[in-house]
Formats: sequence, C-alpha cells, structure tokens
Amino acid sequence: MELKSTLDPTNKLLRSWNPTGDPCTGSFEGVACNEHRKVANISLQGKGLSGTLSPAIAELKCLSGLYLHYNSLSGEIPRELTNLAELSDLYLNVNNLSGNIPSAIGSLKKLSVVALQHNKLTGEIPSSLSNSLTLTRLDLGFNSLSGGIPLGVAQITQLELLDVRNNSLSGIVPSGIYSPVSFYLVLPI
Repeated sequence: MELKSTLDPTNKLLRSWNPTGDPCTGSFEGVACNEHRKVANISLQGKGLSGTLSPAIAELKCLSGLYLHYNSLSGEIPRELTNLAELSDLYLNVNNLSGNIPSAIGSLKKLSVVALQHNKLTGEIPSSLSNSLTLTRLDLGFNSLSGGIPLGVAQITQLELLDVRNNSLSGIVPSGIYSPVSFYLVLPI
C-alpha cells in the first residue's frame, strides 16, 4: 500500500489496490503474481501516475517486470531497486525521473531490459552495467547523462540495442560496440 500511496498520491487511479484485498486474485489493476502467489509484474504504463517510485518496491522480492513507462513520475530511481534479484524488465521511460541511475544496478543478474529514455536523469552511466551479462537492451537516450560509455558494455555479448542519444556524454566509444549491436549515438556539434 506504500507503493500505491507514492505512485498515486491523489488516490484517483489505483482505487482497485485495496488494503484488505489480495493482489494475487486479479483485483489489483496492473498486478500479476507468480505460481507462488508473489507479485511478479507491475504493469501500469500510460496510466497518468504522477507520484514517485517508493523504496518500498524492494519488498516485492519476486518482482521480475516493472512497467511504469509513459507516466509522469518524478523523483529519483530508488537505490533499493537494486535489491530485486529477480528483476529482468525495467521500463521507467518517458517520465520525469531525475537524479542518478543507481550505481549497483548492474548487480541484478537477470536484468534483460533497462529502458530509462526520455527522463531527466543526470550523472554517469553506471560502470556496474558491464556486469549485466543478460542485458539485451540498454536505452538511456534523451536524458542529461554525462561521462563516457563504460568500456565493459562493449563486452556484453547479448546486447542488441544501446541507445545513448541526446545526452552530454564525452570520451571514446568503446571498440567492439558497433556490431551486432544497434547503436544510437548523437554527438554534440
């Protein structure tokens, strides 16, 4: 319920999330559970959510998919997100999120998709992402990220898409990143 109160502070959009209800009965909008009756997915894309993402997200230990794209969420990505060992799909793109990408995000061993484009994120691309050997898509375009692309990102053999367009990146593009990765980079003039 703490997650509900921060995602939907006006309590107008997630009314089906009831403190006396069970999220695994299908009555909680956008929530799906696994076979062990644990929350596995939260799919609330394009719902008009205008709050923040609470650190309480870390309590959902079996969460594998977080789909909160196309909303108006603000604030920072909670570092507690890096405690979600089962997380494979992270879609927080097209929001108003700010601050840094949590530095330990690469410790998530099942991470496949990181979609954070079209936010107001700052700081550097975490070098820990080089440890995400299952990463197939890293979409960080249209933010205010600085620094360089971590060298180890070029070594992720599963990576199919790397989009870092429209940021304030500097330095060299790591060799080996061009093929077979769909790579998008817009350099400042």
